[in-house]
Amino acid sequence: MSADIPASLHGLFSWCGPVLRYRILRDLVGHDESYVETAGLGMELLKHPDVEPILRAQLPNGSWGDFLTTEVAVLHLCEMGLRQCQAVERAREKVLEPTLAKADAIWEFEQAGLDADGKRLARQIVRDKTLHMLCRLNPEEDPVVRTFLEQILVEWELYLNVAERGKDVQELAPLPPPTSEGYAAVCLYPWTDDEFPRVRDLVTRLVRYAEDHEIRRAEIPKPLSTSVFHLFDKWQYLAQPPRLFYELELAATLGVARDLFSTVWMLEELEARQDADGFFRFPDAGEVHPSWYFPIEKFTPEEFHIEYTFRADLILKLLAYDL
Repeated sequence: MSADIPASLHGLFSWCGPVLRYRILRDLVGHDESYVETAGLGMELLKHPDVEPILRAQLPNGSWGDFLTTEVAVLHLCEMGLRQCQAVERAREKVLEPTLAKADAIWEFEQAGLDADGKRLARQIVRDKTLHMLCRLNPEEDPVVRTFLEQILVEWELYLNVAERGKDVQELAPLPPPTSEGYAAVCLYPWTDDEFPRVRDLVTRLVRYAEDHEIRRAEIPKPLSTSVFHLFDKWQYLAQPPRLFYELELAATLGVARDLFSTVWMLEELEARQDADGFFRFPDAGEVHPSWYFPIEKFTPEEFHIEYTFRADLILKLLAYDL
């Protein structure tokens, strides 16, 4: 075990497999690829049994067949610690950047029989999913990505200016609704100190509105409706802890976890779940298979607390807690 790992992480590290050990070193301890141990673990991940099938399935054009399958593959590789591997870089160059640049790229949604309004919304969703992937695989500033994120912020401002006045669905209909992927991208991007107050205020407005209202969804075509931004009921977050961890990680990355009612209670719930041995335990969770979440190691339900503890420690690290 690396001598630089804090004593509080020794128990977790000893129970983990190679993926979590790599992410503990990189994300919790702060040892990037310039450290021999981190680099060595990173190379081994390319041979991991959950990674090799994904790498083999990538096509020469950089995709995994269609856009939604590509999204799953890229986000899965990022969760496995491989956000800078050749496959992800190939997807970025051949799929993500061209998709972002092409104003009418909607991939397989083209076959969904959408009308003109539906195609515009599909383009927004494809754009936002692309931005989410780009922000996941590159935590650094990117002027191109930032330009598109500014467009998202303008759209949110317009939507909220109408929605907060209690206007009906018909008046909101021409405005693109905020998406979950756009929200994730905004939270993950490294905004400067000068930009942060405006971004924080818009995110806070959006989440506060969503806590009391449903973002318009009824008239949105079914293939697109799952991307519209919304919050779940409290019991769903507790019954499916991955959702809680995901929301908290986004808010903590941006720096607003203590500003939002929904994440304040999640954080309190998280802190209450830590046992005397340092592990965070939740009741057995129902299965969660959205495109953004993947179990990092293949634990049995009795061992879920191992991954939960890594995710909890990552959130606390983002919040500047001492680990």
